[in-house]
Amino acid sequence: MEDQEQSVGTTGSANHDTHKESSSHTHHPVLNAAAVGSYRFLSSYTHTVDSKSRMVIPQVYRNALGNDFVIAPSLDFECVALYPRPIWSEEINKLLLKSRKSTSDAGWALEQFSTLSYENCDVDSQGRVLIPSRIKKQYLGEAKEVVVMGKMTHVLIKSQEKAAEHDRQFMENKADILKRLDMIEV
Repeated sequence: MEDQEQSVGTTGSANHDTHKESSSHTHHPVLNAAAVGSYRFLSSYTHTVDSKSRMVIPQVYRNALGNDFVIAPSLDFECVALYPRPIWSEEINKLLLKSRKSTSDAGWALEQFSTLSYENCDVDSQGRVLIPSRIKKQYLGEAKEVVVMGKMTHVLIKSQEKAAEHDRQFMENKADILKRLDMIEV
């Protein structure tokens, strides 16, 4: 059921994840050093979602997620994500603060994020988690093959098609991305 593509390194334990929106044409959060030090979900795996909507979570991710994680939309509302509880709490609190200071868009995002957040998810003895039907339908559709990938502070689950499209877009824009990266001083 599991097809390892790359090696993975993670570190567990909760602390903080802070994001800033990048100025590129698409919205990709930028992590600060404190966030990266708290969690480190890396690499990617190909997995199968079975007929009962269960999927194996890679062992290294299970170790870092622990027993208290949340299944919710990704921050860009494009796929399913697994968040360690402290990271999820921080993200929902950011949306709550934004909804109090901003337009109805932030309130709408908060509503969608909280409505599709599933707490108390259990991992069975085979390392599988049940992906709740509503979030599965909305973000994975009928996909049987998915890519499970680390995104530093959380884990993303994308259909193989969406993952391939994301990779294709990166390769198409690689030169511009690398040029912008060179302009950032650290």
